[in-house]
Amino acid sequence: MSNTTKDYRLPTDVTPKHYDLTVWTDLVQSKFEGTVQAILNIAKQTSKIALNTLDLDLTDVVIYPDATNVQGGLRAMDTHLDRVSQRGTFTFPSPLTAGTEARLSIAFSGKLTSNLSGYYRSAGGADGKTVYSLTQFQPTSARKAFPCWDEPALKATFSITMASRVGSGVNLSNMPAISEQIYSPDAMEANSWLSKKLGAVDNPRDWKITRFETTPPISTYLVAYANGPFEYLEAAYNSPLSGMTRPLRIYATADLIAQGQYALDIMQKIMPVYEELFDLEYPLPKLDILVSSDLDLGGMENWGLITGRTAGFLLDPNTNNPHVKHSVASMVSHEVAHMWFGDITTMKWWDNLYLNEGFATLVGEKIILDRLYFVPETDLILEKAHRCDRIFPEWQLDATFLGDNLYPALTLDAKLSSHPIEVECPDANKIIQANFRQPLVLQSGFGQVLNLFSITLYGSLMRSVVLRMLVAYIGEGQFLRGVSIYLKKHKYKNTVTKDL
Repeated sequence: MSNTTKDYRLPTDVTPKHYDLTVWTDLVQSKFEGTVQAILNIAKQTSKIALNTLDLDLTDVVIYPDATNVQGGLRAMDTHLDRVSQRGTFTFPSPLTAGTEARLSIAFSGKLTSNLSGYYRSAGGADGKTVYSLTQFQPTSARKAFPCWDEPALKATFSITMASRVGSGVNLSNMPAISEQIYSPDAMEANSWLSKKLGAVDNPRDWKITRFETTPPISTYLVAYANGPFEYLEAAYNSPLSGMTRPLRIYATADLIAQGQYALDIMQKIMPVYEELFDLEYPLPKLDILVSSDLDLGGMENWGLITGRTAGFLLDPNTNNPHVKHSVASMVSHEVAHMWFGDITTMKWWDNLYLNEGFATLVGEKIILDRLYFVPETDLILEKAHRCDRIFPEWQLDATFLGDNLYPALTLDAKLSSHPIEVECPDANKIIQANFRQPLVLQSGFGQVLNLFSITLYGSLMRSVVLRMLVAYIGEGQFLRGVSIYLKKHKYKNTVTKDL
């Protein structure tokens, strides 16, 4: 790691192992509050803890030197918030011992804005006035929703609890809900943050509490939750590896939900195909898609709770436009591919983003769709042997891949600003800065000014094209066997280029 990169990375003397995250959402007042309790691995003796935070009010910062003992906590004697580096540094009166586990507790609050990042407010419905909230954390906006170690390599497990108004709709997160109940003092842990919060509001029984299962190790940018009056369509698939029946849902507002059937059908058909190709079962108990009127990306691969724009995931049941059908199928398949490329195995830092996007583009938009073909009597069925361009032949997948990926990549490659697929980008906030809209000044040898969209687009396009060349050279079967080995070897871990 270069010295420049180190300046932008959090110190590793203290790293997270697990988060207990509680989020209280008030859609009426457009605000949220919560508490995070993080179990920390102490690698080096220190009395300071640094993490990422932005646009949050932080209070009650307490460290428990023994993670298993919530008595005798030490309050931070000094708090330094740096908006430029988007960090909070807390100094405690006694050092933490190396080789131990500690528990850090922080209360936080923030506003539900409409800026499409962090935990934000959106509106839709037939009249455009149906209010709901959802998250968009990639790449560095989890820190806007709760204080955390907001780097992809710092994976941890999450136990998420949400509190919301009874009439506000459903609460959703990466994992299935294990319980939901109306607030009752008798059902709450005594003196917990949530017990105190709901006990102090007017009409506390107007609030409900939803608790979710604990996630596997996950990067913060893939954590997701939402609250709103969503309806859903449901299906399921049987895992070809374990035989487990896994539920699939698509959520949207009531006026749009009927248009989600096609995306749900595609998801139902491709999930077993992915498992068979990689010989690796999807590890979560469920997979949902949440369609939003406002999302800054076409789709986002939050593990277990994909989010996407209406234009990317919805299809009028009365349309027979093959271009629109192909577009929705490609979007769904691309985001589902990320459940393996990016979620199960995640790039170590953002300069390796193409490890997610390049594979998801080639596998999701070409190889997987190639394995489905249309038979009127049986609808979509799995074709184990490679059949070129046989998912609705009018889609012409090979030609489409060239038009969507190869030619745009060559166009970018012909520019003076052309650069390697992998580029050192030490500052994560400049990797996907202002949602692809601002230019990026790279701190690297060639010192060029590049637009971030060029970096991510070029990297994913060119890498998917290079991967396609590799497939053509070694054969698709060999390629997929190698991918399977790569995913299994690095399950729940982070990778760099040399790991391929």
